[in-house]
Amino acid sequence: MSLQRTRSLSRLACVFLLVACASADIPAPARPKPSGPNVLFVIYDDMNLAVGTYGDPQAITPNLDRLARGGMRFDNAHANAPTCAPSRSSFLTGLYPSTTGLYRTQRYYKKARLRRNLRSIFEHAGAAGYRVYGAGKIFHSNWGERRIARQFDDYQDIWSMDAAMATYKGKHRRHPANPATRGDDPVFASWGPLSDVPTAEKYGPGWQGWGDFRYVSETDRDPMRDERSTQWAVERIRDAGDEPFFLTVGYRRPHIPLHAPKQFFDLYDPATLVLPPVRPDDLDDVVPTMRMPSLGSRIWERIQAMPDAEAVWRDYYRAYLACVSFADSQLGRLLAALDEAGHAQDTIVVVTSDQGYHWGDKLRIGKATPWNGTTRIPLIVRAPGLTTAGSTTNHPVSLVDLYPTLIELMHLPPSPHGPAFPLDGRSLVPLLRAPADAPGPFPPALLQRNEDVWTVADERYRYVVDATGAEELYDHRRDPEEWSNVAADADLGAVKSRLRSELLQLTGGKLPRKRTRRPE
Repeated sequence: MSLQRTRSLSRLACVFLLVACASADIPAPARPKPSGPNVLFVIYDDMNLAVGTYGDPQAITPNLDRLARGGMRFDNAHANAPTCAPSRSSFLTGLYPSTTGLYRTQRYYKKARLRRNLRSIFEHAGAAGYRVYGAGKIFHSNWGERRIARQFDDYQDIWSMDAAMATYKGKHRRHPANPATRGDDPVFASWGPLSDVPTAEKYGPGWQGWGDFRYVSETDRDPMRDERSTQWAVERIRDAGDEPFFLTVGYRRPHIPLHAPKQFFDLYDPATLVLPPVRPDDLDDVVPTMRMPSLGSRIWERIQAMPDAEAVWRDYYRAYLACVSFADSQLGRLLAALDEAGHAQDTIVVVTSDQGYHWGDKLRIGKATPWNGTTRIPLIVRAPGLTTAGSTTNHPVSLVDLYPTLIELMHLPPSPHGPAFPLDGRSLVPLLRAPADAPGPFPPALLQRNEDVWTVADERYRYVVDATGAEELYDHRRDPEEWSNVAADADLGAVKSRLRSELLQLTGGKLPRKRTRRPE
């Protein structure tokens, strides 16, 4: 190396050393002090309205019921997308799928329009000084692990499928006690209590138990991932001190596979369960796009073809209710931790689900539809000093409204994505404060099933339109099960036209179009 080159490098090293020394004396920028309350945000996966406080007489959900008695229950709340990834991308950015282009499980950073400008509610809260914590399934995998982790001060990434899945010769398989509702898929075709470990003694050679999930007994086993999320969150609440926190817990249940501790299965007798009502001709008058076979309809058809179809359906639905009760019990632990830590009166609690789930209604088991089974979700908010205990509202709201609501409740700056990209939802604070006096009119709730089927629901009606231009209209006052499409009723022409116009207003003039497949 030349002498000149050596001297240049030496001078450069000295400059770096001086800069480093000077930087050491400069204190890091002070973290802003939030003026808003703490927030506990609980997100369930695939929870429909099989909840006691929503009028289901057989669902055992004491903690959701207690929360509703102490806060506000939204009786007409809807998801904005019918599956996990687009729903979460929507409400965690406050934008409709038609705004971001995220209708399915696309890779977020390759597909989201305006992605350089988008800031999740967690990034926005963190920038305002909140301690932001997250555990479990919050985003979907399309966001990317590193990107997710960067949005939290502390994050426990355990959102993926439970390891409690049957193992045959070392490979995950459908539990041998369950019929093949979807081939041998270990996720879609497995349900039952944890106590039914598929050992060789029970089910024959080759069955080896729960794989890497250790199970000896109900009191001597590994915790389920939802239980681990709860414990982690409880520790964050206990250690929070006086710094305002924004804690989000994403629970996997009641998403499939439907396994939970035996005590929750024991709450339900499959022989006495009241099953969701089914009408055999229910799909005869729906839009053409929704008459096409789907995963949910194929599972339903496969069950109906079994000799003991109703018994299988009852057992499967019992597993769902057991998982709802299990998920409810985790909320109870979080609420107890708030009470014990003295944070119940300075913490807003928001509980919801990313979408609902059909159980025989609309001749399917699953989601991904524009109808009540998928779109309607539980939404309960307890805001001390704001909500009236036991209050309810039937005004239409949707998950996209949560971002602007949290901005107002947490005293965060407006326009998180910049003034050029406003949030699509509206704050629910006026409803939380006084539902009877909240200024209207209230726009209908919008759900976008991919690019090809969209729907809006107001206080009484649901309007559906698909890419062919075909329409559905349901009068929920007369037809809560959505059995009769009255779109052709001339007396309801003005209602249909109004809802179509409101849909166009919400989507910026867009209507559904034929679904396109792009590389993901």
